[in-house]
Amino acid sequence: MSYIKHLSLRIIFLSFILSAIAFTATAQQRSVVLIHTESGSGYGVAYGAPNKIVTALHLVSGKTQIEVNWEGKKSFAKVEKIYKKADLALIQLLTPLNIPMLDIYNSDAPFGIDLNYWEAKPGTKLMSSKTTQLQRRTTLGKIDPRLAQNPAAQLEFAKSLCTDGQSNYPTLNTSIIKFGEKNIDKAHSGSPITFEGKIVGMVDGGEKPVNGSVSVWAIPALEFQNLFTLGVPPPGSQPTCSSDKLYSGLRSDNPFLSPELQQMAQQIEYSQANPISGNGEDGFSFSLQYRTNCQDLYETLFPEDQEYIQDIVRMGEEGFHIADPLSVYDLYPQEIDIYQDGQTGATIAIPTYSNINIEQENGRTLIEVSSQYEGITMYIYVSHNHSMEEAQSEKEWFKSYLVSDGLNWEEDENSQGADIIDYSQDYYDPYYFEDMQRVIYDGEGYITSEFYATMTISDTDFLGVSVQVNDWQTLDDDPNERLISYLMEACTMITDFGYY
Repeated sequence: MSYIKHLSLRIIFLSFILSAIAFTATAQQRSVVLIHTESGSGYGVAYGAPNKIVTALHLVSGKTQIEVNWEGKKSFAKVEKIYKKADLALIQLLTPLNIPMLDIYNSDAPFGIDLNYWEAKPGTKLMSSKTTQLQRRTTLGKIDPRLAQNPAAQLEFAKSLCTDGQSNYPTLNTSIIKFGEKNIDKAHSGSPITFEGKIVGMVDGGEKPVNGSVSVWAIPALEFQNLFTLGVPPPGSQPTCSSDKLYSGLRSDNPFLSPELQQMAQQIEYSQANPISGNGEDGFSFSLQYRTNCQDLYETLFPEDQEYIQDIVRMGEEGFHIADPLSVYDLYPQEIDIYQDGQTGATIAIPTYSNINIEQENGRTLIEVSSQYEGITMYIYVSHNHSMEEAQSEKEWFKSYLVSDGLNWEEDENSQGADIIDYSQDYYDPYYFEDMQRVIYDGEGYITSEFYATMTISDTDFLGVSVQVNDWQTLDDDPNERLISYLMEACTMITDFGYY
């Protein structure tokens, strides 16, 4: 064969491969839709029959207005079937759009390689692909060692999911796929995960945060078949799942949002465009997920953590011997912003309207959060590491940083010692938590300064958070300042890694 003929065949073959890749990518892109309802937005995928869309049930359950957007065209839709166990819904377009359908990937989901999920930026008509990885299959009740090894926490976890008034869904024994990356959030609910032009799974997540943290997983695409065969028509009074205050899939281009939610959507989009960012190769990038009041967030916490926050206020007020002490109910109306780091999945809680600055310390980047009261400050440090040993080393650095100002920090006399949760030997999902409380006393035995810190390792990522009070006397004089101190300490305790 001549060189020119051989080269021509290679060019033809390469062009065929590139055309196939482009066709596959375009086919995937053209099968994904954006869905708006009166309390949030998400995604869906054309599957099974013409003008049928599969999406997350929690997105459309009980909604009176469901609008499907596809390449600049719109159609209202109605829920035709629901499959609660897997949190799936089949909706039918009322105006045919002839969206090309995707097929199911009829094999085990590929783990540890790049797969696509899909999103449309606000104001855009076409879907764009992003990559993520899947880790392994498990059940929802075992998504994290904090749940898998704590039956009481599992029951509380179930309560944080959707309900139809009789049972919660999806169920704890629902088969799910864990993500190997933490770059997906609840706003991607309903987005198909695709590989080689076929559906591997669908992004799903809890309607409310679990113990204050984001929770996201994938529903296997094989469950789509159960939706068609085992799904049932929705009851006439199907209750809604999403909460106006806690649902995070908000977009400013949703025509059904209330003015309050529209404003929240704009704040989220601004934060995504201007995240709280760190420096360096492993720099963090925190963007706003939602804003809520302390009461709504408090109600998502496990009972022992609710009791801890109660103790924060009760023990603090007892220390001041005040005639009309504050209580946890005084915290309820205070607003809190929840941010998430797209690389590590770290979730941080910050009192709304705080001042946020970036500080450098020995080549490390910290977030400094201060209130209007100069004597109360939060410090947040996030580190993306490659081993548990590296993460433990970062934890020890953070502990030493907190006491490095030369002051004589002592263990708080009210402290019961370090609270440690150690699942660091868990094969799949190593997790470690430790807290620390220190105080400074004056010559007469009165507290002058205090700090409280939590240090958490998830997989190999480290998250350290501390709140420090430098002028204890001002707390005694001003109940508003004490309230901010308790709120920041509650935020420190709530701050954690999401469930992925």
